[in-house]
Amino acid sequence: MEQITYENISVKLPDGFKSMTEEEVKLYYNNVKFDSVFIQQEKKAVLGIVQNQNKLLAQQVGKRIEEYQNSYARMAPGFAMGELLEKKGEKHNAAILTYKSNALMRDLYNIVAIMDYEDRELFLTFSCGLKDAQTFMFEVLKIIEDIFKQIEVGA
Repeated sequence: MEQITYENISVKLPDGFKSMTEEEVKLYYNNVKFDSVFIQQEKKAVLGIVQNQNKLLAQQVGKRIEEYQNSYARMAPGFAMGELLEKKGEKHNAAILTYKSNALMRDLYNIVAIMDYEDRELFLTFSCGLKDAQTFMFEVLKIIEDIFKQIEVGA
């Protein structure tokens, strides 16, 4: 398991995940900008992390993830809602949205997680083929939980 540091947060990547090339980033994310993006080539599973410029306070996290849910429900082909989870910490909050969507060659399992970090939105997205969801789901949720714990104790 490779470990990287992102904005003073230690992130343990699942086995086989490597940094994306510029061409891969354009293929998977089009014009969306991420600070760190990774791919597991064999399974075509992708993970992106960005601390964007959107202001986000702890008490706004639940409402913001609902906005993402509504947006993805309208724009993602074949959107099927999974779970919407919120975790409240002492100083920070996190929220996770899971959903299924359709791509040209396969159905996708998706995770979107947000948390407030330095009064801005820390955004994490993960996508893999639906048949590989059980392989990666718990690893990605562990990454999210680990990031949240570090933010909560003041990474």
